[in-house]
Amino acid sequence: TVGKSGRFGMVTNGREVVFLKLTPTDSGIPFPAYSQSKAYQVIDEEADLPQILHGLKWIGRCALGGSRLTA
Repeated sequence: TVGKSGRFGMVTNGREVVFLKLTPTDSGIPFPAYSQSKAYQVIDEEADLPQILHGLKWIGRCALGGSRLTA
C-alpha cells in the first residue's frame, strides 16, 4: 500500500504479525530502506489485537488513498 511517506505492508506467519514500511531512498542509495514494527502476537496476546487492527486500518486507508492519515 502506498502512503505519502512510503509504502506499507504486513507480514504474518499465522501466530505473529509484523508491519513494514518502505521508505523512499535518496538517489545515492542503491537499495531500499525498510523499517518494521515489533512482532505482535495474534493468538497468545489479546492485548496486541487492537494494535494489529489499528495497523490494518492504517493500511486500508493508504490503499483507498485516504487524505486523513494520522499515526
